[in-house]
Amino acid sequence: MAFAGHDTCEACHTDVVDQKKQGKHVVVSCEACHGAQARHADDPASVKPAKLDTAVVCARCHEANSAKPKGFPQVATADHSGGLACDTCHQPHRPRIDTSAETKSATEGKK
Repeated sequence: MAFAGHDTCEACHTDVVDQKKQGKHVVVSCEACHGAQARHADDPASVKPAKLDTAVVCARCHEANSAKPKGFPQVATADHSGGLACDTCHQPHRPRIDTSAETKSATEGKK
């Protein structure tokens, strides 16, 4: 198992960097969620990262626990999502759900 490092990930995945800059996950290393990616970085065409099970990956940090700081986003996953994966409602690189009028009008325009 070898890590590529976030600089390596960000060199190719600039779209994700832009998303992360808009949210609190900007400080989270790519490989904290995606696992060691040195093999993918060395040969991206043939070594594809596995699809993440966000219901599991997100809960690693965000499952409710009284030992965590009160201001840290936490959920009781069994009650929060009805069994749905987190990425059903949240964009993992920028997970806050935006309910602003701007977002609503942009979504309505696509219907």
